[in-house]
Amino acid sequence: MQVDVPKALDQLDQDVNQHDHQSAESLSGALMSHTANFEEEEEDTTTLQPRIARRTSVDAGSTTVHRHLDLLPRPAEQRELIHHWVSFVSWHMVPVDGPDNPFRTVLTPMALEGLNTPSQESNGRVALLHALCATSAFSRGQFLDDDKLLTLAKKHYHLAILHLRHTLASLAKSDLDAQRDSVIATITMFSVMDMITGRSSEWRTHVEGGASLLPISEGSIWNGGKSSSMIYQCYLAVAALCNIELPETIDVESGECKHYMLDTFFGLTRPIFQNIVKLNSLLKRTLVADIAPDVLNELENETRANPPDDADFEGLIDPRKRQLAHHHAFVFHYGSLINFERTVRGTSPCALQDLVAQAIDHFEDIERLGADTVGCTLIWPPFVVACECLRADLQDRMMNWYKSKRRHGFMNLEISKDVAQEVWRRRDEAPKGIDIRWQDVVADLKIDIVLA
Repeated sequence: MQVDVPKALDQLDQDVNQHDHQSAESLSGALMSHTANFEEEEEDTTTLQPRIARRTSVDAGSTTVHRHLDLLPRPAEQRELIHHWVSFVSWHMVPVDGPDNPFRTVLTPMALEGLNTPSQESNGRVALLHALCATSAFSRGQFLDDDKLLTLAKKHYHLAILHLRHTLASLAKSDLDAQRDSVIATITMFSVMDMITGRSSEWRTHVEGGASLLPISEGSIWNGGKSSSMIYQCYLAVAALCNIELPETIDVESGECKHYMLDTFFGLTRPIFQNIVKLNSLLKRTLVADIAPDVLNELENETRANPPDDADFEGLIDPRKRQLAHHHAFVFHYGSLINFERTVRGTSPCALQDLVAQAIDHFEDIERLGADTVGCTLIWPPFVVACECLRADLQDRMMNWYKSKRRHGFMNLEISKDVAQEVWRRRDEAPKGIDIRWQDVVADLKIDIVLA
């Protein structure tokens, strides 16, 4: 990616003075007229191009509008959003931050390319730009309890939706490769947005839409260029942990992945990732009671195989980061074991308390080792572990862990804590012999948060 992030931020800064005089009022009015009535406009993609044309028709005395950068009102606000994304949100997104953090080194430059896209055009990079700004504005707005920022976030979100829908509607096979990465990146960004906001259901629509796009675009992306592979892996991780049905053409088990990075950044080793995808796929096709015993035994062996004791994190030069990656890998290992026992074997939580305790040990070790410098653990492992805590001491330790993670500002983490507590309450009140499962509680409460 050839975009220089600091230079792009400086460009936004330089444009402040230009917009403060001749064009600020015109451009602000143009964007506001575009965004003020989104709720009523049904977000029809067929109307996007005429609106873009209207927005580029500024007064004759105004600065000429050539790029999407020129359409942004108050560039200083947008610069603050991008700076907040680069300096705060992006590193909180990964448990083990590093120079190759895909949210900072891949998605950010790709989004900033949207700034220089001709103003009359709509494409995936423009959609990603607005999705990134919306995500950052939601983060800042929630931290600061700032209604103005939250309103700005919604406007960027609606712009992202419009540009994404327009891009998908006009997508031709000839330019699929050029647009694929930015479309999948935008869909992934929507998931990040709803990790922060804790909104239900909207994210699932986007991720499922991405899954429908993959059959016509998969092939070389798993082992394609590093940037494409990183975007693809981030999307697949969200889909797998949130139990999104992937097309049959997606085969995460075949061949090697020369750019695999879910282990070093998230602790999600490839064997565990493959196992989660395989288990999800099987349970979507077949009831557990109908699965042959030998298939279940094979699944169990695969779940228990490849503990992360010998996982190779030599790509992480910093010894401390290698330790953190190992702890996160163990978190996924124990989470997968607990998930298999509860979901497939129907094992009582009473029999799983040793596994739960071992997982919590690793959560606490991560906090002791990294303190405020570590990003947010993916939500799925702590949620699976927390829901099976029976002992009061284990519940207290999980609550303390959840409280320490509020520094990241992710509402899906807070909601998952509340769900775990509701599971505990219902389990305490349930008649003897009644099994309380978190899946049933979530369905009963009509909660559908991003578990990535």
